Amino acid sequence: VKHQPRISMLPTTHLGWWAVGLAAAFFPFVFAAAALPRGAAIGFVCGLAGGVVALMAIIRDRERALTVFVALVPLVVAVAFLLVELITGSP
Repeated sequence: VKHQPRISMLPTTHLGWWAVGLAAAFFPFVFAAAALPRGAAIGFVCGLAGGVVALMAIIRDRERALTVFVALVPLVVAVAFLLVELITGSP
């Protein structure tokens, strides 16, 4: 009997691949914000979208890849940043 690991490294579903791709686009866009106009906004949208797609892949498709769980990090960072900006206000 062959047992497959419950948690793999790479995604096995289409939603999992989309989540990883969108989350991977988060960091280059945010770090390139100084050179690219509206780069941070595009990065935060990619982070939010990647996190939502990762949640959908985890809940709906039962995706258990480690990279899909890591794709939730940009969602947490983007939501935390938005909450801090809303609470403290921008100058």
